[in-house]
Amino acid sequence: MLQQLRQETWSQWRVRAEKYLLQPEHTPPCYDAVFIDEAQDLEPSVLRILLMVCKTPNSFFITADANQSIYNKGFTWVSIHEELQFRGGRTIALKTNYRSTRQIGEAAEAYLRTGTGEIEKDEWSHAHDGSLPAMRKTANVVEEAQILKAFLDEATRSLHISLQNCAILCPTKHGGMLLVQLLKELGIEATFQAGRDSDVSAPGVKVLTLHASKGLEFPIVALAGFHQSQYIQVREHLSVGEREEKLALERRVLFVGMTRAMKTLLVLVPAETHSTLFTGFDPPYWNVGCEKKDKDS
Repeated sequence: MLQQLRQETWSQWRVRAEKYLLQPEHTPPCYDAVFIDEAQDLEPSVLRILLMVCKTPNSFFITADANQSIYNKGFTWVSIHEELQFRGGRTIALKTNYRSTRQIGEAAEAYLRTGTGEIEKDEWSHAHDGSLPAMRKTANVVEEAQILKAFLDEATRSLHISLQNCAILCPTKHGGMLLVQLLKELGIEATFQAGRDSDVSAPGVKVLTLHASKGLEFPIVALAGFHQSQYIQVREHLSVGEREEKLALERRVLFVGMTRAMKTLLVLVPAETHSTLFTGFDPPYWNVGCEKKDKDS
């Protein structure tokens, strides 16, 4: 049908580009070395094209985290090795987490495993320790903003960190801008930052989408803004396979957001949702409670 419409997908276009470069009359540019970061989000055809422009496979360097694959589903190191057929290459597994505390790292992994079981897990060591990340259920966005204010006030005071080093990650721009408005009404300086225009040096707490946060890190992070987003939908109209695939992708997106946190993490979950996306926040990895009990204590 695509051929009849004279159209093709991005993946088909990339494969065609690879075949084009394999023709003798087309010589791609050549570089002494090629370094690829975030390779888990690139298709094998793209990696093969990049290998073509490297003078020798020994100067072809790839880093990737399969658990953070949110654009290229099904990435595994095994598949990449078979596709590229490396010769004389060397693989090093980096197993020390220098960004997040042990508690945040273990909680994020436990969340990702729940429901999907898909996680490339090694024995990690962690350079830092801290407190358990927290999960709270909220009735609406107003309550979200109130809990976020209390969280930011306490976290910045206890860690002696300014609001400039805090981030709130949301699924959509609309949800993020609404939280910015509500936080400002509560006296919290906040700005929404689009991915291409993000400025980590700007004053106040940064509010970004989950996708825009990829590659960034902040000492204090909260995931919020899920009310009225597609993330709370059960999607019963999809087949079982489609629902499982969608759930696995969304779990990886939330996993990426969680692992942006260096010292303190809070996840706010809509109380009314029945989506299995918001399961997996179980002790002993998560501090689970309600805001009323926290205030009473």
